[in-house]
Amino acid sequence: MYEHEYSELARSIAKQMKEDFPYLSFSVFELVQLNAFVNHQIAHNVIFVSVESDLGDFVFDKLKEKYPGRVLIYPSVEIYHRYWCDDMIVIQKLTSEAPMGIREKWHTRIEKMLVDIFADDIQKESFSESELAGIYEDAFAGYAIDESCLFRYAKRRGAQRKLQEYLAANTNVKLRKK
Repeated sequence: MYEHEYSELARSIAKQMKEDFPYLSFSVFELVQLNAFVNHQIAHNVIFVSVESDLGDFVFDKLKEKYPGRVLIYPSVEIYHRYWCDDMIVIQKLTSEAPMGIREKWHTRIEKMLVDIFADDIQKESFSESELAGIYEDAFAGYAIDESCLFRYAKRRGAQRKLQEYLAANTNVKLRKK
């Protein structure tokens, strides 16, 4: 099973979110989570906080109080690059029916991570495209991937067919489901 040891910053953000918004569904993904799968290690972390779309502004207001100058809400790729800083916090919309963590609901499951790095333009910009095939091969070789969960979420993100085609054409991943 995939587990990631979250940074102190990510745990602090999650703790604040649970205190300030106890009924909010959210997930936290750290860019450095990809270091388990990439050759060129990511040295500068970015925390992606996915929240229910109606509450993004409230979350932004709370987080910018504690982390001034480091929080972006729903940024474009251009804005992301313009205001990038180490340990930046990016608030994104949580796709409905996104897979939630098992040990802690806010943890990012590997299935969500694998879809988001393929479907989210900002996350794709955060590592070399040449690493993508290796990420999938390492993930499928080293961890139990729930393919039903993976492709159901990819479908919600509008990326199911493209992801299946990418895996078939660019990786050695052998899917159990087609």
